[in-house]
Amino acid sequence: MRRLLSAVLSIFSAAQMVAGMAHAQAAPSSNGPEASITQVVDVLGQERRYTVHAPAGSGTQPLPAVVVLHGMGGTAFQIESYFGLDAVADRERFIAVYPQGLESFWGDVRFPDQPDAAKLKSQQDVAFLNVMAADLAAKGLADPKRIYLAGVSNGGVMVSTMACLSPKKFAAFAVIVATAPVLARQMCHAAKPRPLLLMNGTTDPINFWEAERAEKIGYLGGDDFFTLWSQLNGCWGREESELPDVDEMDNSRVVLVRPRTCPPGGETELYRINGGGHHPPTLEQRPSGTFRGQRNHDIEAAEVIWSFFKRFVQ
Repeated sequence: MRRLLSAVLSIFSAAQMVAGMAHAQAAPSSNGPEASITQVVDVLGQERRYTVHAPAGSGTQPLPAVVVLHGMGGTAFQIESYFGLDAVADRERFIAVYPQGLESFWGDVRFPDQPDAAKLKSQQDVAFLNVMAADLAAKGLADPKRIYLAGVSNGGVMVSTMACLSPKKFAAFAVIVATAPVLARQMCHAAKPRPLLLMNGTTDPINFWEAERAEKIGYLGGDDFFTLWSQLNGCWGREESELPDVDEMDNSRVVLVRPRTCPPGGETELYRINGGGHHPPTLEQRPSGTFRGQRNHDIEAAEVIWSFFKRFVQ
């Protein structure tokens, strides 16, 4: 176990060095936010791209930023179209940011005993997300005290990896239909509380809810990750409340799980979707692949995430 943890920490240390080098090579500033623009940064000689959606008339004033990572096989364009965050950003006056993963996936640290190429990808992705956050602030697009990180599926595991290993540039985190690597038990040590929201279906056929099944593929079970993060944040107790069943035909219910008390900045919330599959919940009837299981229609994931994020400022 010490050897595995050492490998994880070496990924983090190398990524910090890469981030420092890459920020100096960031692409020059644009003339200010427009509807949707692509930004480019250089990360150790590699072009990395992210798309920014800004509300109309935002001018040059830095705004809060919600960064959303796509899942494995996805793209920045796909998650922007699928997730429904742009409409919330337009109404609430923040920017929505969609980074593109190399080869359409993120190098989380689920398997620390991975080949050198996979370790390099983990280093590059940790560095990229830190460089991107610094670039958003340097270009006057984002308020550096209000940059938030969310991710879906493989993107969600990358978020939990960042929350564990490199959280400083982000004010809060949201992990959607995902949890964290099993090694989170060893590699996560909270220097200070870090707000985190989880959203998981109990019948997810891809990222399993049950700990026994999840750990066989390198992840923590849904409830186990909630419990771990609550403890890291210094929270105690547990309360559950069932939310209204808005769509009685979707064969699922949302239960909000919270600790009874947390220190300031340590808020930890789990939206457990009983009967839910591998989808962010939505009030709208968006296309959903049936192989991913049932999609809940009682809450809107993008709205819930922003309501959580906007409470926190670094």
